[in-house]
Amino acid sequence: MRCHRALSVSLSIIVVATAGRVSFADTDTPSSAQETAATKPADQQPSAKPAPSEAANPSPKPTVKLACPSCPAPRPPVYVADWARLAALTQSDSLIFPQVDGSAQRHDLVHTLTVGGVVLGGIAAMTGGFHAVSADEWSKFDKWSVVGGVSLTAVSVFIAWAMEPDRDDFLTLINHWNLRHPQQVLSP
Repeated sequence: MRCHRALSVSLSIIVVATAGRVSFADTDTPSSAQETAATKPADQQPSAKPAPSEAANPSPKPTVKLACPSCPAPRPPVYVADWARLAALTQSDSLIFPQVDGSAQRHDLVHTLTVGGVVLGGIAAMTGGFHAVSADEWSKFDKWSVVGGVSLTAVSVFIAWAMEPDRDDFLTLINHWNLRHPQQVLSP
């Protein structure tokens, strides 16, 4: 409750830039000009209309100047979705590229091993199953063929899970690139 009250009573600072001066106003407490205007009768208060000289010559709007006028505007980030794209973008950096290239090759190898293991395991299991169905009995070869095929599929999926470079590796390499090349930012 105390924190909420402190937030509601906190000062709202309004920065008004006019002719190179900056003024701060507290919006929760009335200023001395507001207090005197509130205590004056309605017929003595100043009119809301600006003077003719103010209406004819409006003050120029403040302009925002860059901190470094000679600095180029920052480029938008380049979005990177996969390892191959990251490897293609980081070829110019001799420190980061070998790490990215190694992770990209490992990613491709894992996919090849996974597809190969699942296909070979499926073929072995189906061969044993079809042979057993056609012969109306389960021979020792049929049992080992099905067990071996299912095992090969499970082992290839586990190896893929263990070897695959994960999202943290991807983000770490992007962050290393961004630290070394702030003018060419990459974003996942």
